[in-house]
This record gives sequence, C-alpha cells and structure tokens, in this order.
Amino acid sequence: EYVMVVRGGKVVREGSGLAVFYSTKRTSLVTVPSTVLDADFVFNDILTADSQSCCVQGTVTYRFREFQQAASILDFAFNERPAVQEQKRTEVLRAAAVRLQNLAKTALARFLGEKDIRTALRTGDSLGEAVRQALAEHALVRELGVEILGVTLAAVSAKPETRRALEAAAREQILKEQDDAVYLRRNAAIEQERLVRENELNTEIRVAEKAREKKERELDTARFVQEQEMALERER
Repeated sequence: EYVMVVRGGKVVREGSGLAVFYSTKRTSLVTVPSTVLDADFVFNDILTADSQSCCVQGTVTYRFREFQQAASILDFAFNERPAVQEQKRTEVLRAAAVRLQNLAKTALARFLGEKDIRTALRTGDSLGEAVRQALAEHALVRELGVEILGVTLAAVSAKPETRRALEAAAREQILKEQDDAVYLRRNAAIEQERLVRENELNTEIRVAEKAREKKERELDTARFVQEQEMALERER
C-alpha cells in the first residue's frame, strides 16, 4: 500500500510500502491500496433502442494513481486494530466500487440505448472499450484519483422471453434458408435434366440429318447410273 505520514494536517513523508515509527498522539497514517482492484457489476435493467431489456455482466479494473487526491475524497486513515482496519478498508473500497459501478451503468445505458437488441448482443468487446474511455474521461474518476485499466464485459444477454423470440426468428430464418437451398437444388436438377434432354434431341436431329444426307447421296448415285445406262442405250 501507499503510505502517507500526516502530522499537523500535512503529509511529512510518503512512499509505497513505507515502514515508519510514529506516535499516535501527534501523527496519523493514511494507507491507500496501490494494487490493481476489480469492481464487478451485474445490471439487469439496461434498455436498448427498441425498448428491450438486457442483462450486462462485467468488471471494471482500476487502481489508485493520485494517492493524495484519493485520500482527500475517501477515508483511508489507518487504524491500529487489524480487525477494524480490515473492515474499514473493505467499506471504503466498496464505496469506491459503487461509484465506478454507477458510472459504468450510466455509460452502458447511453451506449446500449442507441442500439437494437440484436446489435447489442454482438458488441461485447467494442462496448467494453467504449465504457472504459467514458469512465477514464469522467470528472468523478479524476477526483477519486483513479486510473481505469479496463472494462471487461463477461456477458450481454437478453431476457428469457426475448431470447426465445430471437431464437424462434433465427430458427425460422434457418428453415427458410434450408427451403431455399432445396428449391435451388431442385431447380438445378430440372435445369440439368433439360440440358440432357436438349442434348438428346440435338443428337437425334443430327442423326436424322445424316440419314437424310445418306439417302440423298444414294438417290443421286442411282440417278447417275440410270442416266449413264440411258445414254449407252441411245448410242446403241
């Protein structure tokens, strides 16, 4: 923790993990956590642009960066009794987490209020980054001396009845695509059958033409033979 030695209302010594001897009559200590902290949240009443309620679950990861600023807003005064100190520290961190959770909820309500339910369910990563930036730029976060390291959204889910409706719509779309695929496959089979039949007819036509040409050549040959025979007969 970051330790500040306060005497006469002024910080006379400070440092991370500082160990000091002090008199409780003249001096007090302020200890601010310097490690990474998490503020988990679950919001069940976030409305989307199409008036659908969704549940958002995630975590705000942060740490105190401006220790004196944080100590001026939150009570991080050190208590010599370990049990009291632990309880006090827990309450202070819970108060800081609640403020960050409220800010995160406000940002989520603003961003999801601009999206329909289908879009909201697909914007987990980008939505988390947008919330992180909104928190980092908020004045209350700066007043707390906090640095926002990240906002992770574990889940963005719709209500059960909305989820069933979306599943039904998706199922109908899948069935329609399946019917379209069957229709296209049958059309393709019919088209292939037509092409095969046309090829067969074209083949029959070509065979008939060849047969006709053969017959014509035979007749021409027979006519030529007869003409030659008639010519010989006239000569005789």
